Amino acid sequence: PVCNSGLTRVDTTITALVEILNAIVNASSSALPLIAPHYIKMLLCEDPEVSSTCHHALVYALRPRKRRKVPAAPPPDSAKVVVADAVASTPQAAAA
Repeated sequence: PVCNSGLTRVDTTITALVEILNAIVNASSSALPLIAPHYIKMLLCEDPEVSSTCHHALVYALRPRKRRKVPAAPPPDSAKVVVADAVASTPQAAAA
């Protein structure tokens, strides 16, 4: 296992590596042929902690994010009054 070599927090390390590699691919898709073998090595690693953590990190990194719709705040009532006063004071409104 990887942890026998002195590496602690294997899951955190693998997750960070996957995030870094994913950021590189997102910045430049031409780097994918260079990055893919690293993903494959981690996914096919004999240590189940490494392969499982890599799988979960990839699933999380590649999952599409849901965009929340933020409702627009209605204008305050004082703005409606100012607009109504401005319309009433136009020359066309005074002529009518």
